[in-house]
Amino acid sequence: MTANHHRRRPAVTPPGAAFAAALACVLALGACQTTAPLNADTFTKDGFMSGTEMTQDYCESLSDSIWVVVEGEGDCVRYYAGGLEDENDIAVANFYGDFGGIYFKSRKVHNANSLWKTSAEKQKSIAVKTAKKYGVPFIIMARPGTLGASGSQGEKWSKRNSLVMDAGLTAIAKRHHIKAYALSSQSGGGLIIGALLPWRNDIRCAVMASTAVSIIEVLKANYIGYNVDSARPYIYDPYDHVDEISPDSNRRVFVLADKEDGRTIFWTQKSYIDKLAANGHDAHLIDLTDKGSGRFSHGLQRQAVLGAAECAKGKTDAEIEAAVLAFKQ
Repeated sequence: MTANHHRRRPAVTPPGAAFAAALACVLALGACQTTAPLNADTFTKDGFMSGTEMTQDYCESLSDSIWVVVEGEGDCVRYYAGGLEDENDIAVANFYGDFGGIYFKSRKVHNANSLWKTSAEKQKSIAVKTAKKYGVPFIIMARPGTLGASGSQGEKWSKRNSLVMDAGLTAIAKRHHIKAYALSSQSGGGLIIGALLPWRNDIRCAVMASTAVSIIEVLKANYIGYNVDSARPYIYDPYDHVDEISPDSNRRVFVLADKEDGRTIFWTQKSYIDKLAANGHDAHLIDLTDKGSGRFSHGLQRQAVLGAAECAKGKTDAEIEAAVLAFKQ
């Protein structure tokens, strides 16, 4: 990691008072957590910040929705699809990155800095255009607490959060007769894919960009001076579960990383790929240094979608790498 990399890393450590308040919530065993409002719209800033609970009837009244039950509790999974046929050998499913920040112990959402104005109709339009562009069915998965789905992004690191996405993919595959998935993600969306790999046998491709697959190590680098390990009970870290991934000769995993990324640390992504490879999995790190978009060189979302689409079409590793390297933002 270069000195320049350290200068460009954003100051994410909470200020003393805020951190003390977050820690107090934890010590009070969640007493500071508030009940999410009913049927709030998580497309909006207010809905995203608060999170939402939904009824099954309300969920089923929405377009592009599916009701799932995980650990005895119901959730509304929203998804926006394009290019699906009556039968689908494979579909690309994409997980966006985080839309805001949370305090890592209290799991409280404290900003919506990356939330943009959109809607179910706009996300559907993006999915249709992307499917047409790449010639493969394409699905945008709304992570819990975002883009119209129930739940809270404050729980984004929890196992249950990923279990909801797992149940959603299974239900969507059943509804649309999808035999296999090629998954793509940006940043925090990669946590979902990392969690899914030990659980599913229908993942043919997993392409994760600027991804948080070694969360504890990223937190240790970002929250210097704090006891990050105390947050482990609330975090399902993909790196810790690599040994649970079953061998599958039909599955390929790619991580796309920029060494100058000021949000996610390059070496944590490399260590994840190295651990996969050491366990005999078909795993590849593609160095896209100076290719990341935005102020922090963090954005590789479009390259991940391209890579997953190329993988879904059966392109070779070399062809996939060449395609994402040649991609112009």
